[in-house]
Amino acid sequence: MIHQFDTMNSCLNLIIGLAICTTLLACSKKDEPTPSGALVPTITSFTPTNTQQGTAVTITGTNFTGATAVSFGGTAATSFTVTNSTTITAVLGVGASGNVSVTTPNGAASLAGFTFGAANPISNPIYGLVSATSLGDKSTAAKTQKINFNLAWKRSWRDAINYDAVWLFVKFKTNSSEWKHATLNTNPAFHSTGSQAATATIAPSADGKGAYYFRSGVGKGDFASNNVQLLWNYGTDGVADNDIVQVMVYSLEMVYVPQGSFYVGDGTDGTGDPGNIFQGQLRKAESNTPYQITSENAITLGGTNVGSLSSANGATPPDDFSAATQQTLPAAYPKGFKAFYAMKHEITQGQYADFLNSLNYGQQAGVTRQLVATPQYASVPPNAPVGTKAIITSAGNFRNYVEIKVSGVANSQPAVYGVDADEDNLFDETSDGGGIACGYLNWLDGCAYADWSGLRPMSQLEYEKACRGPLTPLANEFAWGNNTRIAATGMLNAGTENEVALNSDANVCAANLIQGPVRVGMFSKSDNTRAQNGATYYGILDMSGNVWERVASIGRVQGRTFIGNHGDGQITISGNADVIGWTGLVGGEVTTGLGTGFLGGNFFRTEDFNGVYFNYALLRVSGRLYGNTEETVRFSGNGFRCVRSAD
Repeated sequence: MIHQFDTMNSCLNLIIGLAICTTLLACSKKDEPTPSGALVPTITSFTPTNTQQGTAVTITGTNFTGATAVSFGGTAATSFTVTNSTTITAVLGVGASGNVSVTTPNGAASLAGFTFGAANPISNPIYGLVSATSLGDKSTAAKTQKINFNLAWKRSWRDAINYDAVWLFVKFKTNSSEWKHATLNTNPAFHSTGSQAATATIAPSADGKGAYYFRSGVGKGDFASNNVQLLWNYGTDGVADNDIVQVMVYSLEMVYVPQGSFYVGDGTDGTGDPGNIFQGQLRKAESNTPYQITSENAITLGGTNVGSLSSANGATPPDDFSAATQQTLPAAYPKGFKAFYAMKHEITQGQYADFLNSLNYGQQAGVTRQLVATPQYASVPPNAPVGTKAIITSAGNFRNYVEIKVSGVANSQPAVYGVDADEDNLFDETSDGGGIACGYLNWLDGCAYADWSGLRPMSQLEYEKACRGPLTPLANEFAWGNNTRIAATGMLNAGTENEVALNSDANVCAANLIQGPVRVGMFSKSDNTRAQNGATYYGILDMSGNVWERVASIGRVQGRTFIGNHGDGQITISGNADVIGWTGLVGGEVTTGLGTGFLGGNFFRTEDFNGVYFNYALLRVSGRLYGNTEETVRFSGNGFRCVRSAD
């Protein structure tokens, strides 16, 4: 019994001891600290908010020490470094849009708003003033995104009269879609002039189709700015927050032509030219007195009233107004009194190749077709072999070097175009002629380019304003303000960015001394006079010679209906402009050149009806021999220059 009691007592003591130990352990556990909210991680921000694979994202918050995982949209980062308890730097992997998350032993935190995007593989057009384009910060709330790039151009200026500018516009595509025109924010405060913040201005257009970049103060010389930013209203363009986006920033040098009165006609009728060439110069009533444009109001054409605008004989075909027949030039027709911007240069071959490369196959086929096909002028489909001339099949191509760089696939894959002056099948080299004015363009081509770029064609009266400015006309004057000229007799550094005239005092390409157009602005040098540069009163280059300037004519009813609406950045599926009010619009597309004309002459010489060559007469500002001539065949001297009304 004693042993039995002792055994029971020992068991009881053991049970009591275990209970005490359990109680003590429980008390010990209760007294230990537990994880509190102060140790759980939090994320307050991350930057950038949108980026692509391989880039670093800085995450800011609290309690990051000991972090075990970082993810973007549920996809783990390639690597990450805990800099301190408030900062993590993570390298983005394949990525996904959504939450940024950080996990530590004490918990996890996440913050919404990250957007993963593919890299921008085509960052810049080949021919332009822009470099280093990238996509910047995105606001999914405002549906906007910044587009960053560097900008530089040569021989910029601003003086007491006017200034030059760069017209910037953006194309984008999402996923595998086609290129479309981007809508920019219209508030200037939301864009940035970059490193030239104190000396430059960005002025977005009222329709959001582009923006002007120009000097804020007086100055001249080369101009450059890094980290320029445009704000894109991507939501307006139907782009979703998570779409993979590519952008291209295009740039065209422009010149501001201010509002003001000016004269048309130079007080002559053509008498004295070789063969007495009458060129249809405009004039006041039935005199040889220049006519002054003082407003954008409607103008009476023809008749004998003192206030009417008339013309001398010689336009081909003749004007449909005369002393016996009156017509009305509507108020909506752009007369040049109001301010506008004009391209400093004609469209170059490189710029035209960039344009072609933004189109789909059907559009490319449309803007390279021949409306009047002959063995010499046959259409060139985008699926033609590499090295095929893109817009002219003639063996004598008159310095046109736009060719197919990569053949397209019929009706599906567009071609890639390039410029190859030295014919080595190595495209777009600095010696390949990308800066040469583009010939063989008809009215339809020029209008398509204008629509695509958010610009418009030029009117006949705007041409004389852009050349002469407010000055009193000089008889038989050229675009540079006098009636003397020195044509280039040859070239040095042909096809390169430094192509110049063999005779250094030349100021025009004319008289077929060079069989084709030359590099735009070739005669312009920093210390030259206006006449030496071949420049207009406002500094626009090559308005006489090189390639023809195409205009909406006042001598035909189809031209007088021209309204200065701007392109919206998109052309039709057949490659045509479709802007309401443009000359040549038939059935909703610009398909004819009726009502248009040619001004300013070109590099060629033309033979008059009596067999007499007149090499320079057609270069004159007021010469309208072909001012009413419709021409849709791609001739070598046919170029184009766009304008845009100032907001």
